[in-house]
Amino acid sequence: MAIPVVALFCWFAPAQASLVIEGTRVVFPSSARDVTVGIVNPDTNAYLMQAWLDTTSEAESRPDTSKAPFMLTPVVSRIDAGERRSIRIVPLAATLPQDRESIFYLHVLGVPAMPSDVQADDNFVQVAVRSVIKVFYRPAALKSTDAVAAPAALVWRLVPQGRGHALEAHNPTPFHVSFSQFSVDVDGKTIDDFSGGMVGPGQTVVMSTPRLNAHLAQGGIAIRYTALNDWGGRMTEPLTLAK
Repeated sequence: MAIPVVALFCWFAPAQASLVIEGTRVVFPSSARDVTVGIVNPDTNAYLMQAWLDTTSEAESRPDTSKAPFMLTPVVSRIDAGERRSIRIVPLAATLPQDRESIFYLHVLGVPAMPSDVQADDNFVQVAVRSVIKVFYRPAALKSTDAVAAPAALVWRLVPQGRGHALEAHNPTPFHVSFSQFSVDVDGKTIDDFSGGMVGPGQTVVMSTPRLNAHLAQGGIAIRYTALNDWGGRMTEPLTLAK
């Protein structure tokens, strides 16, 4: 008999897998009865898809241990080559904060079907890829227009860290602010550049930028960051340090 060896990989949005999640994030208005997310299979092979929602994006997340107060349909589905399917996210009877966003993570696992040319006594490798995107539950009292302004409302300052300083970001808004890029420039030249990161509602995070310390005494330092909006669009903001 053919013996499959399954290798699992995980991508956190945007997905680089054979099963592609449409969009890089989902905003779930509290007034909505459900939200649908499209899943596309651009590959030439069929895939078995398994989907679940969780409170964590970690690779250890499993559908049987998820604590997210949502139901997904279907949770398991076959998606043929070139086919598009929809996942329906339905909220369960649970009380979530109404004064700020809550964040969850949609996990989509794709397992390729056995190739038709595999013989019964062959060994073969199946590469299962998990893609993850953020799902923001947004209470009705929060306006999307205010979410667009949230990145510019962040309060930044330098704080001591070890023998130098780090950048601290405080988010006074009820929205999550996600970064796609963060850079520190000196005299027009980028000395530090990294991607990823998020500041939740009311949260304060500290970002280490070791190369910044060597240039603090100089002039011409410019710090900028690129945040993502509800549709995954990028908004670049200059950073002003609070005193």
